[in-house]
Amino acid sequence: MAMLPRACHAAAHHEVTIELRQSTAGLELVAANRVVVFNTSNNLCVPMSRPNLFRWLSVPTGLLYLWLFYQLLFTPAQMLQGFGVGPEPHTVFLAQRISVLMLGFAVLLLLSLGLPRSKARAVIAAAVFANMAGFAINSFWGAGHGILTDSAIPLIGSIEAVIAIGYGFIAVTDFRKA
Repeated sequence: MAMLPRACHAAAHHEVTIELRQSTAGLELVAANRVVVFNTSNNLCVPMSRPNLFRWLSVPTGLLYLWLFYQLLFTPAQMLQGFGVGPEPHTVFLAQRISVLMLGFAVLLLLSLGLPRSKARAVIAAAVFANMAGFAINSFWGAGHGILTDSAIPLIGSIEAVIAIGYGFIAVTDFRKA
């Protein structure tokens, strides 16, 4: 068994559960989402954070939902015209009601940024996956059938599809590992 330098002991001392494993980088102490690598070739102990895809994806997606909330609530006629829908009072009212759903998703994502991998986070990711996949399918279907004539719709649908795929991946991995 290799002896670890004092810095590694200090870094590991503050965590509750610790796993020691061998990797190509050297010995790794793993606790929660923190990894401390002890490189046996140069006697260095380096804390490393694993990338948090949920947080990385939730910030821009939450901001996108906030933008959709704003657009649908305060400028619904302009947004509806982009989809080829006239600004009749009933459609404007419906768009404004839908804006609240966008606000709900934004709040959910932005307040859940610090959640650890768990079933709750997996459920949130699954909900966003379903929402964004639905948006993407509707965007592609509408553009393919000539209903949505704005030239940006395929790009918008592609962005929605990429977001959906990201959250689908998060949902599956969080359910498996939670």
